[in-house]
Amino acid sequence: MFKIQIINHQDLEQAKKLHELQMRSYQIEADLLNYPNLPPLLELVEDIVADQDQYLTAMCLQEICGFLAYKESSNVVEIDKVVVDPKYFRKGVASLLLENLIIKTGYAKDILVSTGTLNLPAIALYKKYDFQLVDQFVVGDSLEICSFKRSFKSS
Repeated sequence: MFKIQIINHQDLEQAKKLHELQMRSYQIEADLLNYPNLPPLLELVEDIVADQDQYLTAMCLQEICGFLAYKESSNVVEIDKVVVDPKYFRKGVASLLLENLIIKTGYAKDILVSTGTLNLPAIALYKKYDFQLVDQFVVGDSLEICSFKRSFKSS
């Protein structure tokens, strides 16, 4: 049902699609966290175009139904965004994106991700894939964040 692919987010038309999806998805998270100024909601299309992350997308019927933005170094992958179109919530899109990233890294890198402490669906997703809580902190005046790490286990 879903096709996973890397997308060229520096293409203005693609960036506009990503931005529109990001706004719809993060507005729901902002409501969930009771934090209207969630940083991804303040981003512009130009910020996506200029972003140095890679964008892994889930496509469904020629539309982007979700994406995961990440940075990769020699031994660590940092997930910056996991975004799912609200009409595809609870349909496995975020799981599929995360699984593909784990496979893409060859299971050979630590993976880091953060989310709002009250974002229970995201926390459940990360725990499902063996991410462990490593830190909790407050950003700005009241945005509570928890950070997770999935450690590479050498045999």
